[in-house]
Amino acid sequence: MKSILIFIVTVLFLFVQQLHADIAEEIKGRKIYNVHYMKNPPKGVMAWSQSKMVKNGLNKETRFVAYNSEAAKKLWLDATTDRTYVADPKLKGRETSFYMVYDENGWYIYIESQEPNVVELVESLKGGGSLELFFVPGLNNCYYHQMIISQPSGKTKFYDWGIPHRLYRPLKNYIEIDSKTIKPGFGTSIFIPWSAVYDRLPLQGDYWRFSFMRWATRVTWGGAVHDTGNFGLIKFQKPPDSVVTAIRKKIIRKAWFDFLASSKKEKTKWSDPKMGDPAFYEKRLEPIIKKLTAFGENLGSPDSWSPETVKKAWGHVDDWIEFKYVVSDARGEYLLNKMFAN
Repeated sequence: MKSILIFIVTVLFLFVQQLHADIAEEIKGRKIYNVHYMKNPPKGVMAWSQSKMVKNGLNKETRFVAYNSEAAKKLWLDATTDRTYVADPKLKGRETSFYMVYDENGWYIYIESQEPNVVELVESLKGGGSLELFFVPGLNNCYYHQMIISQPSGKTKFYDWGIPHRLYRPLKNYIEIDSKTIKPGFGTSIFIPWSAVYDRLPLQGDYWRFSFMRWATRVTWGGAVHDTGNFGLIKFQKPPDSVVTAIRKKIIRKAWFDFLASSKKEKTKWSDPKMGDPAFYEKRLEPIIKKLTAFGENLGSPDSWSPETVKKAWGHVDDWIEFKYVVSDARGEYLLNKMFAN
């Protein structure tokens, strides 16, 4: 028994060691932006533009290069990427910069696009160009999100690189975008709640791939479009346990109340003798709803949830959040059994 335990511990140690080695190799020489935790971060363009963080340039990121795939690739793979980047003289007064922070609610991005001709552009209805963002919630084996935001309207096109399922949730159902004309040009704020990536929460000092292009000046922070292997990286500051609990508690709370509402709708739908399937509801769906409801009720009021309660509930949050897929799976199994039973 002792030898088996030693073997297991050794295997786990080697696995973790290799994992750390893989991560070290992955981030070697890449441009990295550190995303810090901030209590009560700015929300919206006006709040961001007037914030101390922006006015003082705290954690301001300006390391953009001309959008040229070869030049960009050399810069991203060069271990000296932390050097000061000298901007193209032609782009003087058209600097592109961004800031990022996170809190218990989600991830915040603020982008400033300097544009000396902003008034003329807006009055002539030519707009202010577009911003294209990509991000991957992790380093490997992850889907990626893409969006193109028009300035200053904030109108956004989302490009989904996957069919919606348990592991892929389209951003357009979650994201909040605000884009306005401000004194230096255009300001654009983006908020992505943790519920959009609840199964990929960066709670261990995680790295995510990130790429950003401003097409009006043809500059990029993360290499070429769709070239995920050469994207830049953002590193989330590891939160204290109290913040981890707060993040999970907010997600669980929302999931619980969303489940109560959606389960009520599913009950009404499937128990209807004309529009639904009462037999399916009684035999398959009702027991599932009762089980998931009972678990939630036994947790007590969300306002009184302790860190231990949050840990206990976290293992069930998936079925609450993805309840429509729970119903779909149950329906499929029911029909298959019914088909073969006949």
